[in-house]
Amino acid sequence: MTYALYELATNPPIQEKVRGEILQIMAKHKRNLTYESLKDMKFLKAVIQETLRKNTIVGFMPRVCRCSCTVRTSCNSPLTIQQGTSVLIPIHGVLHNPDLYADPDTFLPERFLEGEEEANKIDRCSFMAFGIGPKVCIGEPFARLELSLALALLLSEFQFSVCDKTPSKLIFDPKKRFMSTVKNGVHLSVKRLRHKEE
Repeated sequence: MTYALYELATNPPIQEKVRGEILQIMAKHKRNLTYESLKDMKFLKAVIQETLRKNTIVGFMPRVCRCSCTVRTSCNSPLTIQQGTSVLIPIHGVLHNPDLYADPDTFLPERFLEGEEEANKIDRCSFMAFGIGPKVCIGEPFARLELSLALALLLSEFQFSVCDKTPSKLIFDPKKRFMSTVKNGVHLSVKRLRHKEE
């Protein structure tokens, strides 16, 4: 939630675009946020996906190699991993690999919109914010639904912007090794929106 609001505050045109989608779909559904109305919010879904990609929560994913295999290192030399070897997959490294995600340090939700050229190029196996395969996080669908609902409610009522305490770049606390935590927090300015019917 924090990372999504930060990204939207630092990218006002994207915030306006997603708010426009939210308000339009809410109007179509008589201002009710339902499971169906949230499913219609394609750009909100892309914003969440891009937030999870750019701001990786968990840095590594532990796995055990089920069979011996040879992979290429960053220097393009072969490396054989023996069966039974414990490995750590660097999730942040995968989600910021420019070979997989063009311009990886830029917040571009459009890369996840269905029908967009880049969305068609993304290897589904490269996105592992919740893990992947049979050990994927069991709470992923609920977390996505909860985040969609919370963001839709907040963005329909408030505008988020940077303030003098907002960091220009998020610096993560190196002491928090399991889950990424922003050093010194994230400060934003919040302004209530006035809707026409008020």
